Amino acid sequence: MHRTVLCVKAGEPVHEMILGITIGVDFMIRDARAESVVVPYAGHCDAVTPSYAKLKGMTLGPGFMREIKQLFGKTQGCTDLTELIGAVAAAAFQTMKRGNQFERPYTAVSTRWM
Repeated sequence: MHRTVLCVKAGEPVHEMILGITIGVDFMIRDARAESVVVPYAGHCDAVTPSYAKLKGMTLGPGFMREIKQLFGKTQGCTDLTELIGAVAAAAFQTMKRGNQFERPYTAVSTRWM
């Protein structure tokens, strides 16, 4: 098996990614985008980012993470980007209560893992 060795200087990211999700007050995902800026596995992590647009139209609620794992699990997504979806969903639930009326949807951006 041939492996590529990733050499990174001190202080530089090994994996830098952006996950932007806009969630409406009804907990429906209005917009989603992903970008891999620096990746440990070129040709995979950076190649799957367009598939994260599939988040649009999904609703946060029971079974959401199960559906996420079906969509982006195994080789269908980037493990780290997929894990960030759960963090963004948790942040949305913690900042918005069902039934409250807000004027703007919630937008979360997670970035840069080192």
